[in-house]
Amino acid sequence: MTRTPPTVRKALLTLHLVTSLGWLGADLVLLALGVAVLRGADADAVYPVAALIGTTLFAPLAVAVWVIGVASALLTPWRLFRYRWVLVKLLITTVMVGLVLFLLTPNLRAAADLGAALPAR
Repeated sequence: MTRTPPTVRKALLTLHLVTSLGWLGADLVLLALGVAVLRGADADAVYPVAALIGTTLFAPLAVAVWVIGVASALLTPWRLFRYRWVLVKLLITTVMVGLVLFLLTPNLRAAADLGAALPAR
């Protein structure tokens, strides 16, 4: 095994943090949009925005977090299976990425298509 230079490790860590925080931020935006609809905002306006954020920002960030996390684990001394916390984090992220790609994104698209048909509160 070759040793990864510290600059590469730091760059991977920085990328992982930036994408993870971006993923969290996009999640908070989707939460705010969902609360806005519950509080009476126009669903015809909110659901297409939520679908746009979900498909162009949230889903790609989810995949980026997973890929950069795996690359970081493989190229650093932590490895994927050496420490339990790395494995737990990998499993949680894998489940979340699967939910985002196969459950949330299609439902956001469907809600955007049906947003005009929903009654206003």
